[in-house]
Amino acid sequence: MIENIEKVTIKKCPKCRKSHAFRVRVRRTRALAFAAAGGFDDGPLKERFTRTFTCPEVNLDFESKFWVTVDSGAMVKSVKILGNWESD
Repeated sequence: MIENIEKVTIKKCPKCRKSHAFRVRVRRTRALAFAAAGGFDDGPLKERFTRTFTCPEVNLDFESKFWVTVDSGAMVKSVKILGNWESD
């Protein structure tokens, strides 16, 4: 299992209309059986996810779609919003 903390930017929050950046934990796994069968191209792909975020300005939840890069031979197992990028 490969785990990364990545940055997702919402350019126009539907609650306050400002831009926000969030920390997102992405867990990926290698899909060796599928790759061995020739199921992957050579380049990275993108997979779209929808998650619930909390606007840091007005503390209201909203749903948004975003893309996660998936390298050849890997699969996204989970995506979790950890919080606002600027906060600790």
